Amino acid sequence: MKQFNIEIFDENFNFLFNTSADKTKYKEDYLDPEKAKVVITTDARIAVNSIIRLYRDDEDYAGIITDVKVKDDGTTEVT
Repeated sequence: MKQFNIEIFDENFNFLFNTSADKTKYKEDYLDPEKAKVVITTDARIAVNSIIRLYRDDEDYAGIITDVKVKDDGTTEVT
């Protein structure tokens, strides 16, 4: 299955960054989308209430980031 491309925008819809799919890990939860998690390798400052867009082929999803955790390995986990 092809991975998602990810774009992050601040709460005012200003583009922050996008990431290539090979640097991305994600956990989808089809029954409860609020439990979806994305792990991103970035040095960008992602804040709660930022907007996230995930897309691939004809699938396109958007949501609001409710939690941000910076891990010791340099990745950022957003929920």
